[in-house]
Amino acid sequence: MRGIGNRNRTSSQSGAPLKAAAIRPAAELLVEQGAPTTLTLRAFGTEQLASLKAGWRALPGQRSGISWRYFLMLAGVPGVKADRMICRLVQEASGRPKPVLTPSSAGQAVKVAACRMSVPVITLDHAIWRWQSGRSR
Repeated sequence: MRGIGNRNRTSSQSGAPLKAAAIRPAAELLVEQGAPTTLTLRAFGTEQLASLKAGWRALPGQRSGISWRYFLMLAGVPGVKADRMICRLVQEASGRPKPVLTPSSAGQAVKVAACRMSVPVITLDHAIWRWQSGRSR
């Protein structure tokens, strides 16, 4: 694993495995569950996706499900990766005291906003993330 990547960890938790260590089991899971390509993944039904998601979240450092959501987005499945950047913007925009909004409700708010703005939800997610990243520098 030392020859792959930049030695980043799957999470900020102490002792978290390297991201490179999560790549092989994730790829094996996708093949085992019949999703070796994005085309086959996008054709999955609800039950197949739920099973794959459960397997993904059981991988080292993937329990939160944020990487699962991002993986789906990169594969062309519309959605929101409600990480800290997205949650922070929605929390601030809501004017509600912290921490009222869950990642699920923040993601839903972004979906509604994208619909009202007539833009793809992935485009809005990415724009929010880039804007929030620039603010935190």
